[in-house]
Amino acid sequence: MSKRKISRKKLEERLQKGEVRFSYEKLDGTIREVRGTTNVEMIPEEWRPTGGSLSHDGTAYFDLEIGKWRSISSAVLKVSVLTN
Repeated sequence: MSKRKISRKKLEERLQKGEVRFSYEKLDGTIREVRGTTNVEMIPEEWRPTGGSLSHDGTAYFDLEIGKWRSISSAVLKVSVLTN
């Protein structure tokens, strides 16, 4: 699987459209590979957003592998899309 850098704005746009496989370097230096989305049609009803606002300036996404909301800190600079 190869990696291609992507801007945070482009990642957010792709997450809204559907499932995205991506990775990012966490603040502790570890790499997290993710299958995520923000498309409400792909998120289980009990986890769908209710219209509240985020309490941080990071990028929120729903992790399809673990079934929970996660976020990428705004301090994270390295984000890549994973491609076959």
